[in-house]
Amino acid sequence: MQLESRSITGSKAVELYLTAIPGPAVGADGEAEQVFGAIVGEAARCGGRVCQLRAFVPEGRLEAYQRAWQAAFGQGQAECPCNWLQAGPSVPGGVQAHVIAAPVEWKPLRDRRGAQAGWLCSNGKTSWAIVGGLCLPRSADDAASTQEAFEAAEALLAQAGMGLGDVARTWFFLDDILGWYDRFNVGRSQVFRRRGLLGPAQGGGVNVPASTGIGVSPAGGARLAMDLLAVRGEKGCVLRHPAAGKQRCAYEYGSAFARSAEAATLGGRTVYVSGTAAIDVQGKSCFAGDAGSQIRMTLENVLAVLSDMRCGAENVVQAMAYCKTPAVAARFIESFQRTLSWPWVVVVGDVCRADLVFEAEVTACQPANG
Repeated sequence: MQLESRSITGSKAVELYLTAIPGPAVGADGEAEQVFGAIVGEAARCGGRVCQLRAFVPEGRLEAYQRAWQAAFGQGQAECPCNWLQAGPSVPGGVQAHVIAAPVEWKPLRDRRGAQAGWLCSNGKTSWAIVGGLCLPRSADDAASTQEAFEAAEALLAQAGMGLGDVARTWFFLDDILGWYDRFNVGRSQVFRRRGLLGPAQGGGVNVPASTGIGVSPAGGARLAMDLLAVRGEKGCVLRHPAAGKQRCAYEYGSAFARSAEAATLGGRTVYVSGTAAIDVQGKSCFAGDAGSQIRMTLENVLAVLSDMRCGAENVVQAMAYCKTPAVAARFIESFQRTLSWPWVVVVGDVCRADLVFEAEVTACQPANG
């Protein structure tokens, strides 16, 4: 098992971003226990709280991972909701964790069933709602599934005194993304327009979060799983960038998300680069059928966004590589992963367009004086 830890440290807070990757013997006894035990141990060493977990689970290992999660967090495991996702075939997956050690007040956020689905933390000036693992069952009505996801998110945000206008970052993990992503996009745009975050037509005012929408299936057969981060505080605590790097505003071709967002966090400033692919300035997919060129262009696009956000490659604390097939994943690992020394998790799942085979996202952090 490999554990990578990246941190951002402020005057009164430390944030850890942990990435745990199973070893070659993914199915070996004790592998899942090592993963979650290492995360809990790192949190204990800094006196912090694990406030978000995202587990990309190897094939056939869900029950073992969930048992290990329960054992690692003991009777308090409900205090650490986890988004359970399928890593896909022929990859080890991995677990990402966000740990906060700071003198803040913590309040659990609970879904309609009473289960914990996130945390609200506050330092008196700024509040953060960290939500993980909202899952929606399968529905014959795609528009209803999208609407229900946002309604569930809004119910949790209301407990934090927030709304969709406070959201800096969302993650959507969709089963069968190629079968309904267009309808998901329509539903998402409708919600944002009703909340005043989008102008009435394409090209209007855009104040939507950074986001990833990817064809990684939720474990357990759900239709959609969602994570989000919302921030409320002083003016400018969240900045959203509809266009950034080499890419224009995605809303110009019907997808309502910002290319990046930056937020004031407890340790300093955190930059969220949305799911990014080999898409040019006109919004067109590039290099159809050429995995290597798509991967190269995607990474160039990510680095260009980071540059616009005044971040370097050294500031990246978490990174995801979404690969359409095991062959694409192998190509990325062999030829590209080591060129950027980021804590990568590599999974197999569909990208939102049939002609795209690779997508990447990163989170980067700078201390308050960065």
